[in-house]
Amino acid sequence: MDYRRGAHQTLGDRFTVASDLHFVSSDRAPQAISRIDDVNRVIDRSLRSNVSVRKSWDAVGFSASATRMQNLNMTDPTASGCR
Repeated sequence: MDYRRGAHQTLGDRFTVASDLHFVSSDRAPQAISRIDDVNRVIDRSLRSNVSVRKSWDAVGFSASATRMQNLNMTDPTASGCR
């Protein structure tokens, strides 16, 4: 599954905010999770989000952005020594 969503908003004269979201999920994970040895190899889930702000005036402009990438993969409970 691959899901993308974006938004762009004008807040005033030469003032904009934009954002986007990108979610990726492996379709094989639900079928394979009960019979695999390497969970991270089969499950691929991630979420990427981005936001940016832009404002300009007659003589100068300002722009800022932030991005976050989050791995949503399940972790193997035996990897930390728990059994």
